[in-house]
Amino acid sequence: MKNGVPETYHELVAMKKSISLSQYILNVSEELIKQTYCFLIEHPANKITISNHYMEWFDYAGKRIRTLPVEVYDTHFDLLEMTLDTFNVERPYHSSHGDSSGSSSNNNNNNNNNNNNS
Repeated sequence: MKNGVPETYHELVAMKKSISLSQYILNVSEELIKQTYCFLIEHPANKITISNHYMEWFDYAGKRIRTLPVEVYDTHFDLLEMTLDTFNVERPYHSSHGDSSGSSSNNNNNNNNNNNNS
């Protein structure tokens, strides 16, 4: 990067991901964006995760090398993971099924019984 302008595709991707932190974390400083960018560019397997209260930096070998307390805008995600190649947001799973799950099979049984009785 020269004069703050990305020169390669990977630098551009890293810059975009670093800036996107401001969509998830309150009060993101320019310094944190720069540090995130440098960390992502350093090695393609370096990973940053963000949970509801912490931002953690893992090197290419999976060793946690930094943990920062953070405040997030949206607490409706369990984990955000980013590397140079990925950007994943894991949201909590909420089942859409209630207690009525057996009603379909009960209706089928009733229909079968009605057909047998005719």
